[in-house]
Formats: sequence, C-alpha cells, structure tokens
Amino acid sequence: MSRSTLLRQWALLQLIPRHSYRSTAELHERLTEQGFEVNKRTVERDLAELELLFPLDSRKDSKPYGWRWSSVHDGVDDQPGDEGQQPG
Repeated sequence: MSRSTLLRQWALLQLIPRHSYRSTAELHERLTEQGFEVNKRTVERDLAELELLFPLDSRKDSKPYGWRWSSVHDGVDDQPGDEGQQPG
C-alpha cells in the first residue's frame, strides 16, 4: 500500500459519520474537496476494503449506498470519524 493510498483511506475514515449514512458520492466529493485526485470507483474499492478492517455499516439495500460507523461500537472513542470533523 502506498503512502498516498494510506492517507486517502485515513481521510475517508474521518469523513464517515457515526450516526447518519453518507453516500459514496458524497464521500467522493469531500475527498476531492480535500485535494485527493480519485475517481468514485476507487472510493468504492477503498470502502469495500475498509469495511473488512473496521466496524463500518453499509446500507446496500437501496442506491445510493450509504456508509457510517457501526452502531455496535457507539461510545468507542478510537474511531477516526465523528460526522466528518477532525479531532481537535
């Protein structure tokens, strides 16, 4: 995994909200706003990979798909995202 991939995926994890779902398209848009040159399909692949490693919920029963942190882990403070705001 390259450094740029790692940075992009870390930024993506920070954009995933804890409670409401955020669409892949919106996540892609926000990454682009942060300066990442990436297409939507790459974001989809990143999310599929991250879903295997982190407690993420995906809403795939309707389109557009949505993503959030799993509610099973509510209250856990080591998740990188909190409604897309960086720790501070």
